[in-house]
Amino acid sequence: MIDPDDLLTAAQEHLTRRRRGAPRQTQLRRVVSDLYYAMFHELCRQITTEFLANARRKDQRFRGVYRALNHGSARDTCQYVVKDPSKSDEERQVARTFLRLQQARFSADYDPIDRFYLSTVVALRQDTEAAIELLRANFPGKADLLTRLIFKDR
Repeated sequence: MIDPDDLLTAAQEHLTRRRRGAPRQTQLRRVVSDLYYAMFHELCRQITTEFLANARRKDQRFRGVYRALNHGSARDTCQYVVKDPSKSDEERQVARTFLRLQQARFSADYDPIDRFYLSTVVALRQDTEAAIELLRANFPGKADLLTRLIFKDR
């Protein structure tokens, strides 16, 4: 299984393992991508725990639920959550962080002109770690958020 903590560690290593001066764009882009996937896989882990608390990783149900999160529908759900004033502050914080990370990752991976700055990437890392820590705790609306991420409203 992809470990979000390993991705966070890799991101930190890219930030600290650099030459003198400003870090290379390649390093900063790699960090942004690692941060997004740390958040994405933490969401997958939380969803799987929510729906299959006792399933083993080799169980096909585990794989199916883990892979149920779709990048596009996650974006749509998070946009909805951010705009909905009835959602808890924690739900909106997780959703905002996910959206920021997804947009930054898209830019890092596909926009050859966009530039990244160390201060921005460090702040994004801190926000990612805070959102992951929040996801690992219980908060009002957590189960609803995890459910909405993989099931469409009818």
